[in-house]
Amino acid sequence: MVQFALGLPHEPRLGGAEVFAANLAKALDPAEFEVALCGLWRMDSATERTQIEALQSCGITCVTLMPYRDELRAIRHAVGPLRRWLKTWHANIVNTHAEYADLVSMIARYSGGPAFVPIRTVHLLPEFDIVGRYRPWVARMLRVLYPRLSRQDIGVSQQIVDALNQNRTRGTAAMLIHNAIDPAAMRAKLTGQAIRTEFDIAPAAPLFGSVGRLEPQKGYEHFLNAAALVIKTLPTARFILIGSGVLEATLNAQAQQLGLGNAVIFAGTRPDVPDLMRGMDVFVSSSLWEGLPTVLMEALALGIPIVATDIPGSRELILHAQTGLLAASALPVALADAMVRQFQERDRAMQMAANGLQHIEQFSIQTVAQQYAQLYRQLY
Repeated sequence: MVQFALGLPHEPRLGGAEVFAANLAKALDPAEFEVALCGLWRMDSATERTQIEALQSCGITCVTLMPYRDELRAIRHAVGPLRRWLKTWHANIVNTHAEYADLVSMIARYSGGPAFVPIRTVHLLPEFDIVGRYRPWVARMLRVLYPRLSRQDIGVSQQIVDALNQNRTRGTAAMLIHNAIDPAAMRAKLTGQAIRTEFDIAPAAPLFGSVGRLEPQKGYEHFLNAAALVIKTLPTARFILIGSGVLEATLNAQAQQLGLGNAVIFAGTRPDVPDLMRGMDVFVSSSLWEGLPTVLMEALALGIPIVATDIPGSRELILHAQTGLLAASALPVALADAMVRQFQERDRAMQMAANGLQHIEQFSIQTVAQQYAQLYRQLY
């Protein structure tokens, strides 16, 4: 069986769906499933080569279909390589984890390619948003066709499942299987590296941070506006953003315009994200929309006090005043207030973090892999 995503995880242009696909591939029982991880794009990076070697050492076949080109028209070049590879690998099931992967696999399946059971895991709404930016009519057509073409649609959060089922008149109803991480593996990556020394942050300075692609979805303009308010109450506070993306220059300029100066650190893409996160006093998610965000799962698994925007998906992980604080989306005043509270009310914040360590166990990859394995058996 094949887990098919945009690429291998931990690349600057990729996100939580690719991490989940790789973790699921590793968590399925090798005595029952012969698993391959397929990436639409080939990044030709050292990180990618290291991951391929690690996955192959676990008995997982890895294949990438085409050089990176984030264009709807370009992905047609992946259909032929996928069709040829599937004929030699004899896949029974292909589980896709991104809309481009959905599109390529369905074209390969229904245009003379080998027969396989197509399963789709939807990680984010709106559905086919990327395709819709290029070809709105194609997105509308796919929303009608996919319930008929896919043997099973899966949503990683209840909001996604409800949206998938809302106008569904044909095909099988979508089902809920949560996104997941391996909490123990996440904690095992910690090296104890002191990030405050690297970035010259005083031991007592409040440190707020976030991890994610620097793109509109993540709401980082609101994070920076909130930072400008936080620093009025906590003048020694520092703020770190880990990741890269199309808004990097814009956000840098905004930080300067807000007078934040050296208070904001743009750390770029890093291989030591768990250590960076563990060094934060408060982890902040300012996202405007999410499916079931992997990075919040990772923050919970590391026992970090959390502030997140009150949006579907995030609120399935962050139970307000129990595992973290929720703040109104796109409202910097509310975000700043929650950030200050999580730092100043330290005992309460650490109790929420302890609750989060227990809460995250129900989202472990081992539990979720068993749910997928049961589905694969039924459909096969």
